[in-house]
Amino acid sequence: MKTYTSKTSGYARQPSATQQETYHGTDKATTALPLAAAALCLALSAVSVLLAVTVAPEEVVPPPDTHTLTPEEHEESVTIEPEDKTTAPVVIQEEQPPPSPETQTPTSETPPYSPLPLKLSTTNLTFEAQGKTHALFVTSRPTENELKYQVSGEFIKMPPRLSPSPQDGSGYISLWNMTVTTIPNPSLEERKGTVTFALGNETVLLNVTQKGMSNPKLSITNLTFDAKGGKKNVDIESGITNFLVKVSDSFITLDVGDIKKQDGIFTRTVKVTVSKNDKREEHQGNVMFIVGNVTNTLVVTQKPAPLPLSFTLSSMDDLTFEANGGTIVINVESGITTNKFSTQKSGDFITLHPLAPSQKENDDKMRGAVRVTVPKYNDPKERKGTVTVILGNEDVTLNVIQEGAPPKEEEADKN
Repeated sequence: MKTYTSKTSGYARQPSATQQETYHGTDKATTALPLAAAALCLALSAVSVLLAVTVAPEEVVPPPDTHTLTPEEHEESVTIEPEDKTTAPVVIQEEQPPPSPETQTPTSETPPYSPLPLKLSTTNLTFEAQGKTHALFVTSRPTENELKYQVSGEFIKMPPRLSPSPQDGSGYISLWNMTVTTIPNPSLEERKGTVTFALGNETVLLNVTQKGMSNPKLSITNLTFDAKGGKKNVDIESGITNFLVKVSDSFITLDVGDIKKQDGIFTRTVKVTVSKNDKREEHQGNVMFIVGNVTNTLVVTQKPAPLPLSFTLSSMDDLTFEANGGTIVINVESGITTNKFSTQKSGDFITLHPLAPSQKENDDKMRGAVRVTVPKYNDPKERKGTVTVILGNEDVTLNVIQEGAPPKEEEADKN
């Protein structure tokens, strides 16, 4: 049996029965006890270090603009990304220019003294020579200033007052709705003018151009009438509807018809009427058509009256027949003469039956006649011809007119 001696107390302790039983053995068993105690101390030291790391972790300073997890969030997180030790790149943003007044969205903070530019719906207007009215819109930021204008060109007409109205009730735009009108251009040359709009210290220019009229022209420049007179038509074409007509002599009268327009050209038909000429001299006169500052002249000529006839006809008027046909008798009277009496015609539908003048007893006149006959006519269009009575070297011509047939009942019902 071995005896243990305590270095601390300095006395010798007799082991108990248990100890004797436990440590009973050889010298190797006795020496193992101090080694086990030393290993236990090392293990306890390692546990202490591990607990120190777990309980008091190193404080991590989060990067700027990141969220720091609370202990509760930290416990709920599944994984923790390793901290990126690389240096974040520095981004330099290019400075953007301020929005223009045109693109800037109006807000309640938009200052009222930064207006949109004064604008026109168009800066150029072109008018035909006839003149016309065009619509024009002027816009700006809401303002209490009065929109003013100045016109250069007497042919331009503007409204007397310009009153703004908000567009669609938005309150963000002032809108002026107006018209620009030009009067007819009487010249062949185009003319130009301007309208200058002013709002506060802003101005904008409207250019106005009006075309010159097309050169007016007549369908005919000379008309010739017989001594008995008559009616004939002439057309005048121009680029505008208004024109003046002047007549130089009273034997000419005019009747102006309705206006017609085609391809920008205005046409009027004028009926020229000439009265009978009883004089032995020719009549001549002028009809002047004045369009703007351009004058077109129509020359009207009328033949002189013939020498007194040595014979007369009972009728000097046109011979008019209905479609059913018929006969008209023309009496011929002359002085005592030996001149030959004859007749002529133009028109196959006319038949002549002349009766040569003869003298009765105690009569100083020779009397004859011409029977003019036309048959029934079934065509709806009228037909014309002439009859000429000749005595010696003198002659008289009369017009023969037969009316067209009326439409049939079936055709009338369809119409």
